[in-house]
Amino acid sequence: MLCSEIKTECNRIYELLEKWEVRDALNSLHQLMEAAQDTSWLEKVGKTQKKYEEFLSTCAEVTGMDVASFFRAILQEAYILTDEFLYKVSIQSSSLFLFGKKQGLEKNPDYLRLHDLIRFQPAFEDKLHSILFHQVLHSSFLTQKEADDLLAILRDEEHCRIAACQIVSALFLSIQVCFDMRKLDLLSAAAASKQQEIRARGYTCLLAALSFHKRRIPVWEKEIDELLKRLVESDKGFGAMVLLVTERFTIERKTKEIARCIREEILPRIARAGKEQMETAIEAVNDEEDEVNSEWIVTPSGWLADQLKEMNKLQSEGADMMYISFMGTKKLPFFDDPSHWFLPFIADHAEVQRAITSWGGTPSIACDIEVLPQFCNSDKYSFLLGLHSKADGGYPPLIELLCENTENIEVFRRSQAKISDWGRVQQIVGQYIPDLYRFYHLCPHHSELLDPFAPVPNFYALPSTKSYIHQSVLRHIGNYFFRHKLYSESLAIFRYQADMFLDIFEREGEEGVLRKGDFFGSIEEMKTLVEKTGYCCQKIGNYQEALIYYLWAYVNNGESVRLAKHIAKCHWQIGDFDRAFDYYLACEKASPKDISLLIKMGRCLMLSEKYPEALEYFYKAYFYHSGVRTQRPLAWLLFLLGRYDDAFHYYDNILKEKHPSVEDYINVGHTAFAARRPTSQIMGYYLKALANSKNLEGFIRYLKTDINHLRRVGIRDEEFSLLFDQLKYLWQQRPD
Repeated sequence: MLCSEIKTECNRIYELLEKWEVRDALNSLHQLMEAAQDTSWLEKVGKTQKKYEEFLSTCAEVTGMDVASFFRAILQEAYILTDEFLYKVSIQSSSLFLFGKKQGLEKNPDYLRLHDLIRFQPAFEDKLHSILFHQVLHSSFLTQKEADDLLAILRDEEHCRIAACQIVSALFLSIQVCFDMRKLDLLSAAAASKQQEIRARGYTCLLAALSFHKRRIPVWEKEIDELLKRLVESDKGFGAMVLLVTERFTIERKTKEIARCIREEILPRIARAGKEQMETAIEAVNDEEDEVNSEWIVTPSGWLADQLKEMNKLQSEGADMMYISFMGTKKLPFFDDPSHWFLPFIADHAEVQRAITSWGGTPSIACDIEVLPQFCNSDKYSFLLGLHSKADGGYPPLIELLCENTENIEVFRRSQAKISDWGRVQQIVGQYIPDLYRFYHLCPHHSELLDPFAPVPNFYALPSTKSYIHQSVLRHIGNYFFRHKLYSESLAIFRYQADMFLDIFEREGEEGVLRKGDFFGSIEEMKTLVEKTGYCCQKIGNYQEALIYYLWAYVNNGESVRLAKHIAKCHWQIGDFDRAFDYYLACEKASPKDISLLIKMGRCLMLSEKYPEALEYFYKAYFYHSGVRTQRPLAWLLFLLGRYDDAFHYYDNILKEKHPSVEDYINVGHTAFAARRPTSQIMGYYLKALANSKNLEGFIRYLKTDINHLRRVGIRDEEFSLLFDQLKYLWQQRPD
């Protein structure tokens, strides 16, 4: 069998196991072994099948608890057998594994010997770290001795910090192929480390590994729960770490879009923009409003200014703005070794010092780069290793800039020395996750692995983690998703808390909520949460559900105009135009000259076929603003009322504008048709609309959506047919 066929069949077996269809999965696995002609694996699978068949024949005689435990054990065996076989195939075909084979890896590695070599032979440190990385990567299921030896290296924080970091990354990559509880235990031990670098990487990889295998968590529920319980007991910052890693993964997922935006939109726009436009845009970026937008909606201030403001905001939140700058440098020979993508930056690394010497730099420059948290580790290597030549006989420009600012860098270095442990962990996570992102999107081997950045990060909602995270931390995560417009993810958090709050509030009042203060926080915070829950429902199209939360917030939170507009919009979306009008009416009292509001109210009445009342609102909007925006709905309503001359008065003004729309010409054509104007005039309007549309069939389908309106003003069905035939004829007769 081909490797691709084996992988496809293994994925089908995993799908069966995820549904807990063990018997079918084992039968499929047995058939796969037969097709692959692997007798040793056939025997293993046969033993498990026999054990399961015997269990099925006797399970009615044992207690329920024994049945559940035995079933999970069989399920685990089936997963492990499939993992082992898939791993065997992967190492034969994967370029990621083939690279490691060139390192002369041992079949039964002695990790403690590698540990001693790393400690006492610093001259070969980089080579030894690479061997250690690939040795762990090539491991399928660790023996207890191997796990103990690797744990000893992880705990040697004084001598083996870099080795421990490499072990963590290699465990994370290997666990994608082989789900091994011993590997998860080691990641948990790394997460509990007192060394910030190891702790930050350990947490990141542990959470991402659990996310990869979230469907297996119920199968290993007891083991994973014990693992996390130990971690939470040894580290009280578990919830904060989940929040931090979630935030960083969320914003890192925007990297490709940011890179595309810079390359295809921002830079070309800046290149075309004149000096005056650029100054205006930059002023708009710097002129930030102090007042928080109560509707959580960014108001555009011009395309370029809006883009620059968004980039500014993303950078302030820690977005990866360096990706596009260093994409090309990831093809340097240094990155041929997959282990180098995860290597913490080492200022005295032999490759780095060799590169600096080649262009006459001083070794201290690498130390200056080392302290800059804006660069992730792989970008620091890219920066220094990519500088092969001097610029104009001097230092390369960026290095020259560094040399001129050594005093500022020294100040920065001293400030870094004073940073708290938590601040340091935040920086490391902010550097390590971009390193992961670069590997999974730029490394030549990345296509062989699942991308941890593809799904929205939901580390907080895994069956194993959610019971260990405080509700206040969950709210922080929900608000973070909310700011990034991930409304489905926000709703998953907000809905649970809002429903519980509303239930207690309705039964026990504010006193009941205050008694649960540790769970909810303040009353005002929860009222805002209810409103945000409604907003999330609205944004994903659950308008009926949104109304439940909005109406409660409207009654209990001051009957604000903002909420009334949201409620009216939801009623509009579900087709209840009378109720929508009632809430817009409440808004009108606060803003009687709001043009948009007046037009919406007129449309509500028009859709309810209350044409005279609708006309009153459209005239009112036109009184405050006589532009095209108010003339369009006014002209259309006059057409529906049969007042064609009055409608033409406004349509004449609309057509004098620079760029009338396709709909404008169609609506004028309808009015001319209903007013029984000459056929040439009617067809002239329709043909102008068709010329802008350039799609005859689509245009006619669009016209047919207005048939009911035309019937209402007296146009007969046979006239429609004639109209469509005339359009087809005239369109075909047009000169090319």
